[in-house]
Amino acid sequence: MASRKIPRPAELKILVVLILVSVVWNAFRCFQALIHQDVIGAYLSAPGYLYLSLSGGFWALVGVVVSLLAWSGLPPAWAALVASFTLYGIWSGLDRFIIQNPHGNETFTGIASLIMWAFVLMLVFSEDIRDFYGRRSKI
Repeated sequence: MASRKIPRPAELKILVVLILVSVVWNAFRCFQALIHQDVIGAYLSAPGYLYLSLSGGFWALVGVVVSLLAWSGLPPAWAALVASFTLYGIWSGLDRFIIQNPHGNETFTGIASLIMWAFVLMLVFSEDIRDFYGRRSKI
C-alpha cells in the first residue's frame, strides 16, 4: 500500500522562511552579544550581554526545532507553531517595552509587531495549513 504524500502548502513555506529569518536574527544577536560583551559592559547597556546572548541563543534553538517540526508535517507541529509564535510575540514585546531602554519608536514598533503577529497567525490558522496538519475537524 503506497502512502499518499500531501504537498506542503505555500503558507507553510512562508512560515518556515519567517522562522528561519528569526533564527538567523536571534543567532546573530547571540553571537554579537558574546563577541562585543566588553563594549556592552563599557556602556552599561541594559540588560547586558549575558541576557542578550542567552535569549538570542534560546530563540534561535526554538526556531530551528519548530521549523524542522513544521516541515515534517507531524500533527504536533501545528500546536508548536501556534505556541512558539504566541510566546515569541509576547517575549519580544516584553523585551522591547520593559527590559530594554526606551528607543522613542515604541508606537511604531508595537503596531508593526501586532500586524506581523496577526499575519503569522492568519497563516497558521489558514485552511490549507489546518488541512495539512489534519486539524480541520478540531478547530
